[in-house]
Amino acid sequence: MSLKPRAIAFDIGKVLLENSGDRWVGEIKPYSPLKETQIYREIFLMNDNLVPRFDCGEISSEEFLQEFKKRLKLQVTDEKAAFLWSSAMIYSREMEDLVDYLKRKGYLLWIISNTNYLHIQHLEHFYGRLLSKFHGKTYSCERGVNCLKPHPYIFCYTLVWMRRLLSQGLRPEECIFIDDLDENVKAAENLGWRGIKHTSVIRTKTLLEDYGVEF
Repeated sequence: MSLKPRAIAFDIGKVLLENSGDRWVGEIKPYSPLKETQIYREIFLMNDNLVPRFDCGEISSEEFLQEFKKRLKLQVTDEKAAFLWSSAMIYSREMEDLVDYLKRKGYLLWIISNTNYLHIQHLEHFYGRLLSKFHGKTYSCERGVNCLKPHPYIFCYTLVWMRRLLSQGLRPEECIFIDDLDENVKAAENLGWRGIKHTSVIRTKTLLEDYGVEF
């Protein structure tokens, strides 16, 4: 007989919040002379892994913004550049409703996200109400983490911290991880967690129910 879930962890981008590359490019385009395809390529498709290095905490926010503005030829303040960098995220009422429901049911709620300090500041400013509903958060850029999903360490690190908040021990099979990428879901499952690849709220709720969450 499988154990009932006690902890549920969520990714942020394309899970808790919608994430639109078209919106991101559209926000930047009025400030950059580059074409739409060039904007995306300069930040995400170059060989120096700028974004993964930022998400791992290897470079500072100041260093990232300097490079971000240089590559996109932006003549804006750092504050404006930081806003543009984070402009892809879109609020999801359905996902906040799901989080509210799970919290009322008494589940330990967590965030596990590949992210950086500029995105975190943006999230806390614009979506602080949603973030406050979680018992804890594991961000890839934080000191002590400094690695990206699907590295197994990020899940082991999270499990240690979740166990500290529960009076009884927490086993991996009592944890559910929800992410939009197959490789991240598989990494959690390889460690004994139960995984859900998020494609829609309805599908995620159905799979949560299959794992023993009552709706």
